Amino acid sequence: MVLLSNICRLFCLATAAISSHLKTKDRGLPNWPESYIALGDSYAAGIGAGHYATSDNNSEVRKCGRFDGSYPSQVKDLLKSIRHFDFVACSGDFIADLEKQYQILGNKRAQLVTLSISGNDFHFEDVIRGCIYNANWRGALQSDSEKDRECDNALRSTTALVDGAKGADGKSVWTRYEEAVDRIVSERLSRTDPSLLIITGYAQFFATPEDKNDTCHMKRFPTAAGYPVNILRKKVRQEMNELVVKVNTQIRKRIASRHPEYIRFLDIDELFHAHRFCEPDEEYLVPGGAHDDSKNVYFISLKTTLKESLLVPRDDRNYTELVNWSQRIPSNERGPTGVLASDLNALYSHLQKAAVFHPKTQGYCLTAMNIKDLVMDRWDDDLDRIDQ
Repeated sequence: MVLLSNICRLFCLATAAISSHLKTKDRGLPNWPESYIALGDSYAAGIGAGHYATSDNNSEVRKCGRFDGSYPSQVKDLLKSIRHFDFVACSGDFIADLEKQYQILGNKRAQLVTLSISGNDFHFEDVIRGCIYNANWRGALQSDSEKDRECDNALRSTTALVDGAKGADGKSVWTRYEEAVDRIVSERLSRTDPSLLIITGYAQFFATPEDKNDTCHMKRFPTAAGYPVNILRKKVRQEMNELVVKVNTQIRKRIASRHPEYIRFLDIDELFHAHRFCEPDEEYLVPGGAHDDSKNVYFISLKTTLKESLLVPRDDRNYTELVNWSQRIPSNERGPTGVLASDLNALYSHLQKAAVFHPKTQGYCLTAMNIKDLVMDRWDDDLDRIDQ
């Protein structure tokens, strides 16, 4: 896996270098952005992809799960013009938490800003826990029908939020998203021209279910302790994919369109084509792609071997799930410390659980390459305007 990640990053750098040469060979060195701010949630932080973004024990980096395989880290490597890089995206953050990221930045602005946000606001994590890995969070002794009911509840809740349900503050997620983007354009983009805000969406997790010989039909994702998690029903996989598509569509239509002169939307979903869970050519897996050896699948599962294992705990509900779940296992199945005596990995690390269904370095590699293309197009447009 380490070799694969390194090869992928080298491929990104090599491919981007060729692309850069082809686009700028007649213009000399391009005046690309020198400053870059990366905002967002775990999809921007790159949790689980590679190693931590700094080699020291920077607690903020570890608490936020910022990794060197993330797309911001790879964009920085690809854009050699970047001299000032502020990587403040933080795993677990909601749109409202962007305020904390602004505080870290102070008054800084940048020519290039990237943003991936809203997955937590829509409670996608609850869908993953309720519909995929139910046993590891909600109790190992539930029946499949009970798990299905919890999954249905999670899907309904997330669907309502995606469709515009209002929160306690009287605002929908989309309204908060609009306000956040307006503020980023106003306060974080450089006042010099050109400047660019690139907003990414999310990727569908599953290949389109097949009518016959479906790779994941009636299967479950494997777990270290062997507890039966959810059955990967076609209907659930389809609904999860449809939610991602709905979110991406609304980001494109409602968010990115607010400031078309400054914003570009990057649909990363198409980059994951043929690299999702349950691909037809992954039929020999149990189930398709959800284990260590699947180099074709660009998402992390509980059985993916990560390069890091520790994450500094944050004072939030995600970390306490470790304790909550262990307390629901019958005492005769636990060792003296409360961890399963039969398998010390049964509870997994907080990092492993937080990283599931996030992209691997390979997926972020393709994202970074496409971000660079958008940057080159924007700066080339500016050069064309100057030439005229």
